[in-house]
Amino acid sequence: MRRAGSRLLGLAVAGTAIAVGLTTAASAANTWTVQSVPFPTTALRSADLVGVSCTSAASCEAVFTTDAAEPQAAKWNGTQWKLQTLPAREDQYPSSVSCAAATTCVAVGGGFADWWNGTTWLAMASQGGAGVSCPSVRYCVAVGYQESGDTPQPYAAKWNGTIWKDMTVPPITGEGGGLNSISCTGITSCIAVGQTSFGPVAPIAYSWNGTAWTQLTPPTPPPGETSPVLTGISCSSAANCMAVGYDSRGGDVGNTLFADQWNGTTWTEQGPLPLPAGTVASLLSGVSCHASRCTAVGWSYPKAGNSYKNRHALAEYFNGTTWAIQPTAQPNAHQYLSAVSCVAIRTCTAVGTSITKTTNPADLPLAEQDS
Repeated sequence: MRRAGSRLLGLAVAGTAIAVGLTTAASAANTWTVQSVPFPTTALRSADLVGVSCTSAASCEAVFTTDAAEPQAAKWNGTQWKLQTLPAREDQYPSSVSCAAATTCVAVGGGFADWWNGTTWLAMASQGGAGVSCPSVRYCVAVGYQESGDTPQPYAAKWNGTIWKDMTVPPITGEGGGLNSISCTGITSCIAVGQTSFGPVAPIAYSWNGTAWTQLTPPTPPPGETSPVLTGISCSSAANCMAVGYDSRGGDVGNTLFADQWNGTTWTEQGPLPLPAGTVASLLSGVSCHASRCTAVGWSYPKAGNSYKNRHALAEYFNGTTWAIQPTAQPNAHQYLSAVSCVAIRTCTAVGTSITKTTNPADLPLAEQDS
């Protein structure tokens, strides 16, 4: 099995927030602050934080992709980030992490999974995935895609605290596709999202009821979308989920962001979401919700010149009714955020990358906390 969503992560390994001339009641109260993250000693010039999961404001786990052979993780203890070493495997890196407790986390990547037991990271026998969600210390579900002949198809596997077991996911007839993200509120309630692979790219969604996976029909994206994809989802309850996406334009990043809300029965389309003034391209890479409030992160190009060095971090906040742009700690820096985890309303940690503006730029790990 290969990791689902690797194409999307290649487009943007992150996102944060930028506010240009847009301050609303939905965004005015937050304060993002930068947290110092050590640069892994094994890395050369690239260390990107791509996943984060928090169980409290003083306990988070984050995972890296780097330009070194050794995978890395980092733990936030309320005061500082400390580096951790994942089980050794060459050129395989985690893409997502989920913690059911401060001492129980699972990280997945293309072809592998690792378990944090509170003391050390241990390798697990699993096919891995692109996204993972652990609603309890003895239950996790990972999603991604697997090759079926020449057609990729959605993949899922569940962990019962002892072993991983592949799950049966209904295939996408004719088109194929994969899953990028999953959110579970219990062992009988998960929603996973992704996109088709062939023909006109379109968002896909599946629900898990504890017995079987069922394909759902996401709402029609905003007018003008040519290749809409869903990159992240977060559920605060079985009847309250928010998925975020963007227009991939068949591989090139478009300039439309949208969100789909699930009430347990039907989807409601929201969008297009607001963008900073002058934005020429944008992407949302992750979302985290607490109760009916959500924070989504990603990046935008605030001007022409689609070099990754010109990305600005983007964050947006949903107040239960509308979305608004949030100003982050360094709105004009060259940064992007990959993932966000919220443990309460307006108590969130986002991770990503800060890019040095040099002839030979370096990718430095970035973490910001909103509280």
